[in-house]
Order: sequence, then C-alpha cells, then structure tokens
Amino acid sequence: MAVDLFSDVLKLVDGLRGFELVASLARFHRVQGGDDIVVAVEHVGQVLEELGVEVRLEVFRGPLGLGEFWGFGEPRGWRLGGGRVEVWEDVGGWKTVASVEDTPLTVVVHSPPGSVEERVRLAAEPADAGEDDIVVSPEFDAYKYYRFAERGVTGIIGTHRGPGVRYWGLFPAFFIEEPRVPAVSLEYNTAMNLVGKRVRITVESEYHGFPSTPILVARVGPEGAPCIALYAHACHPRPGAHDNASGVAVLVEALYALKELLGRDSWFSVCGIVVPEYTGSMAVFAQHIVDPQEVVAAVSVDMVAADLAATGGSLHLVASPLPLASPLDPLLDVFLGHVEGYAGFEFYSVGSDHDVTISLGIPGSMVNEWPDRYYHTSLDEPGNLSAERLRATAAAIAAAVAALARLGPEKAAKLAGLWARHQASKLSARAYAGEPLDMTAAAELEKLAVEHASTRIKALASGGQPEPPWPFEFELSLRAPMSKLYLYAHRHVEAYRELLKALEDDREKVLQRLLVLGSGTASRRVVELYARGVLGLKHAEKKADLVVKALTAKPQQRAASGKHEG
Repeated sequence: MAVDLFSDVLKLVDGLRGFELVASLARFHRVQGGDDIVVAVEHVGQVLEELGVEVRLEVFRGPLGLGEFWGFGEPRGWRLGGGRVEVWEDVGGWKTVASVEDTPLTVVVHSPPGSVEERVRLAAEPADAGEDDIVVSPEFDAYKYYRFAERGVTGIIGTHRGPGVRYWGLFPAFFIEEPRVPAVSLEYNTAMNLVGKRVRITVESEYHGFPSTPILVARVGPEGAPCIALYAHACHPRPGAHDNASGVAVLVEALYALKELLGRDSWFSVCGIVVPEYTGSMAVFAQHIVDPQEVVAAVSVDMVAADLAATGGSLHLVASPLPLASPLDPLLDVFLGHVEGYAGFEFYSVGSDHDVTISLGIPGSMVNEWPDRYYHTSLDEPGNLSAERLRATAAAIAAAVAALARLGPEKAAKLAGLWARHQASKLSARAYAGEPLDMTAAAELEKLAVEHASTRIKALASGGQPEPPWPFEFELSLRAPMSKLYLYAHRHVEAYRELLKALEDDREKVLQRLLVLGSGTASRRVVELYARGVLGLKHAEKKADLVVKALTAKPQQRAASGKHEG
C-alpha cells in the first residue's frame, strides 16, 4: 500500500519545477525586516495560484508585538545600500578585500551604518576586547555582537572556520536600543590576515520602523475542517538555497499533489504556511490567521532535497516530543524511507518553526537534512540541490498526509498511540545500552501521550475542544522559544539572568527543549518527566524549576532606570 501510494504521488510532483522555484528565490536577499522577503513570498503565492491552489497572503507592516507573547521579537526594518572592508597597505594605500558586490553577506544582516578605521585586534570573547577596537571575532553570533558593543568596540569582523562567508543576523528588536557598531563578515583566512593591520569598515544601511512581515497560507481540502499545518520558512540571505528555498519548493509541490489527493470528505484540510522563520510562525497565531485549536499536527520542512554528496549530511525526521505524539510522524517515517539518504527519526530538537507550534500544545515535527557544510554561508547555492530528491521528498510528505486522511480520526489516534509506544521502546533500548534514562518517567510519558493523542484527535475531528490528560500547573507569562537576545535585553529580571547564564553552558540546547515543552503543556511534571526519561538529565528537578520560573516571570517589570541595554 505505501509503495503504491508513493508511486502514485510521485507522478503528481515535478522536481524540475521545484528546482526552478529554488533558483528564483535564491536571487533574493530574503532577510527578515528587509524588502526582498516580501517579493519572494509574493512570488511563491503566484506559483501556487498558477497551480490552482487557493492562497491567502497578508503583509503586516510595522511592529508585531511578538515580545508580548514569546521570548522573542521581530527585527526593525532594515535596508542595505552597500558595504566594504579595506586594508591599508604601505604601497598603494587602501585596498578593498571584500564588498557586498562579492556577496551581500559581507555586511552582517541588520548591521547599522557607519565607517570606522582602526588597527584590528583578535578577540575570541567580548571580555578580550577593548574600547575603540575593531575586533575579529571567530565563531561570532548576534549575542556576542551586543556584548562586544557594550565593551565599546567601534567595529566588528565576524568569521568562522568553515568555507565561504558566514551569515549572521543581529535581529535588532524594538525592545532593545538601536545598534550603533557596524559589523561585517569575512572568510576565515581573509579575516585572520587582517589582525594587527589598519582596516576601514564601511556599511551603508538604514533602519526604519515599518518592517514587512509576509504571511502566506495556502489551503487544500474541505473548508471548516481541522487542519494539518505544513510550514516552510522563506527567509535567509541570498542565496539561501538549501536553507530554505528548498523547503518552500518541496511544500509547493506537496500542496499541488494534496490538492488532487484530498477529497471533500477528508476529515482534515491542509494549511501550507510560508513565512519568515519563527517570527512569521508566531504571527500566524498571534494575528489569528490560523486557530491553534484547529491544528491536528504541524510539520516544518526545513533544509531538504540536497545533493548529499555535495553538502554532506542525511535526511532526518525530528519527531514531536512526548507526550505530544503526532499521528503524522509514523507515516512520515515510512514514506521518507523512499527518499535516498533517509536516516530515520530522531527525538525532538529545537531550531525551526515546529518549536512555535509545540509551544502552543500542537504536536510539531521537522523534516530536515543535517549537517550541511555550506549551512548559513555564501556557498548555499542551488547547484548543491537535487531535483530528483526534491521530487521524492515532496512526494513522501504528500503521501504521508494523504495516508493519514485515509485512516480517519479513530485509526489516526490509535496510530499516534502506537508511535508513542515505539518511541518509548527506543528509549528502553538506549537505557539498556547504558544511557542514564529513567524508564519509569519514560513509561509515564508514554501513557500520557497515548491518552492525549486519543482524546485530542477525536475532539478535533468532532469539532470539540481537546483537554490534555495532565493538569495545568502554572500560568504562562511568555512562551518559548526564548532567545538569548531577549533574555539579555531583559536581564534585570532575575529569572532571565539565571536562565541566560544556564543557556551559555547549554551546547545541546536541552533547556530550550524543556522551555518549549513547558510552554506547550504548562506542566512542571511533564517537563521533569521529559528531563528524566528522554534526556537523562542530572538534577532534573532543578531544570524543571528553572523552566517554570522563566516561563512565569513578568518581563514587563523594568529595571529601575527603565533602560533596555543592548
């Protein structure tokens, strides 16, 4: 049955058409807060309409106020005019070593304008920098930017040890002061060769108070039914092919196939959502474009269809966390098995739009390829993708959704319960192999997941409001994901200072997982069970307490000075 359905769906999708869409999107500098992201999403809408898919496109202009609901914020509006890095040579004077004519990534996304000139100093951490320095920062990131700025540096050169020019975004949200220090990004050898030399950084850019946030929702299937939400974020700088023009193209092809596959009697519809990552997903729900109480399950399609020989990595299904078991995950696991390079499912990890849906109590998973040697660099080009794998991935996702529709809600609920048991059996095998997992906690999570799937899916299918089988133990003040930048800007709040310090040592992002799960369940007990049974954490009680403390803190309480430092 699975093979036949996959073969039938494969006939409906077109890998070359999808590849052409990737190539079109890769021409745009699709940064959040910029203008090209709107043009790119409008183009996606036009493609869908040409394929006969119903589309709703809204462009919100100005602040969205996401920081009132999540520990996150949309950036200011930003336009890039130009930028370059020059080095002084005794013979010949100033010589340009990099400019936006080479790649727009030469200017760090959201960098403020400015022209600074100084001898360059190497500074691995902000504490290594001095006032008025221009610093080279290996393994730079946005959080370091604001801490460098606080040290009084006048310019920042970010770099990384991999190939190409690295992408970073500063995401200057409205709740922080406008950045003042120009920042650029250079290839590693170029950046390191500037240490000790006199350098001039020039950035031509501007901020404005009306960033545009495009939100595209395409629906197929019966009106008024609950929906499966399929996400693909359209943002990231030029070229941004694998991340994530590929996901958008796969989503478009999957929606076209589902238009043909879902009948009027289907028990759910499908919402295809194309937005800027995180901020757009949050806005979909904050602006009531999609009702979270109507979403059966969500899937983020993020970095797919690569030529794996070029990029490295493999295809994974990142499953929704227990106890929010998704009825779609076991079917995705089956049908993705028809795609070359599929390595199976993994337990929940953070990093894409599925985090937003989980934070709302919606089962959320991600289809993703990792690692990618060109991730977030100027070398993430369409030539690294495979039209054939694009076609197969779109067919697999569409087939999984179609198979779930054919099952009906009763069998879908049972399937989600079986999937929860399957995950529990994987945890048992890991514990037997020596991992410090608490199998009593895992068994309790399994039981909650089975009960939750049964009641939730049946309630949604009948038009009712599902209630989880665990009590709400605390009232949320903000939802995760919570960015380090948000916590840093609000560090006058004790809980946020404590969480920020813990996150700085949390390389596996286990706390972020617990924060998202705590947001979606409002249950300290569930958070502790997950910490014990799935993550095998020491001091699980303290981790759960910290999560509750952070999610219930009152961010509107300001420091005595009233100043938000950036």
